[in-house]
Amino acid sequence: DEGELPIEYKGEEKKESKYYMLTNYNIPRDCIEQYENLDIKKEIGQGLRGSVYKSCKDDDCKYALKIIPLNVLIPSRDCDLKTDNPDDCIKVNEKEFGMEVKYTKLASELEIAPKLYSSWMCDNVKSRLHGKNIKMGFLLLDRMKITLEDFIKTSNINDEGIEILRKMYIKLGKKMLKNNIYNNDLHFGNVMINLDEDY
Repeated sequence: DEGELPIEYKGEEKKESKYYMLTNYNIPRDCIEQYENLDIKKEIGQGLRGSVYKSCKDDDCKYALKIIPLNVLIPSRDCDLKTDNPDDCIKVNEKEFGMEVKYTKLASELEIAPKLYSSWMCDNVKSRLHGKNIKMGFLLLDRMKITLEDFIKTSNINDEGIEILRKMYIKLGKKMLKNNIYNNDLHFGNVMINLDEDY
């Protein structure tokens, strides 16, 4: 019967895997749970330096978990490991991950980035892309609701509203520069916002 579950799940509870099975990685549960009691849900974004997953803690799904593969080439929208020139791909080491944590924490304190709850590294993540175990960095953040790009596309915003957003975007950039925070991947699709209920 097409709608039936596989035989191993009939009449018994599904066994919990020792891994979070993500698209390209198997992350050991103890790697996550030794730091945070999280349930990793679906991928909600991908950038030059890793991927972001919707995550929940005790059924509260307000979290985003950013994962950054370390010391290996990182797949992204700009880098297909199978077809692209490896020189087009980014590699992040532990020191660079530490800098990302430092500046994410600073940006969080300046209220120009989501709140950073915690960060850590694990060295026993199975990468199907790389065919080996790799080290991975994790940042647990508040999950923002929508990108600025998607907000502009999906709302009936007038020219005055666009001008307000443009000024806010410039103000954000100036605040980042004033505090020595640089982002070489800053664009409307990578700026997240939360909306008031009355927007």
